[in-house]
Amino acid sequence: MSKFGFALLFLLGLLMALKPLWMWKAEKFFKLKDGEPTKTYLKMSRVGGAVISVASFVAMVVSFF
Repeated sequence: MSKFGFALLFLLGLLMALKPLWMWKAEKFFKLKDGEPTKTYLKMSRVGGAVISVASFVAMVVSFF
């Protein structure tokens, strides 16, 4: 994967970790009207975003060597 791809994954992970409600709205925009995510979904999105950010950062650093 290119360095641009790693950077994109890193930013996506940060977005998931910091603003999970935005990600939920982007995903469900055309499917639901006036729906709300559960607290569990938001927590798991934060955890998943943190994991993706860390993993992509580590992969980017490893790819330099």
